[in-house]
Amino acid sequence: MLWIGLGIGLIITLIHSLLNAFRGKFGDKKEDLFLAKAISVIKNKEDEMCEEFNKRFNGMLKEISTDYKPTEKIILEYYLDVFNPDTSYELRRSKLGDYKACQITARKR
Repeated sequence: MLWIGLGIGLIITLIHSLLNAFRGKFGDKKEDLFLAKAISVIKNKEDEMCEEFNKRFNGMLKEISTDYKPTEKIILEYYLDVFNPDTSYELRRSKLGDYKACQITARKR
């Protein structure tokens, strides 16, 4: 109960210094295995434009090292799973070769 006698400003400063010390020792970057899992379940945020989602999706892919990066076909499947069933079906029927081609086609819709 040492915290009770401290002012709110000092408590916030202490918490920030603890977080900075933790980040300094352990880092703030997500691990490859976490990112590989996250890309497999990524979802479109409500009211998120396709271009914004593509930027987030591509940014996440860039952070994954080549040791953990999924194959192009798997990335395509992850990307197609994001859309509603109708859009996903249309993109699958167009038989585009990779997720980059799907991103271009999806932007046009």
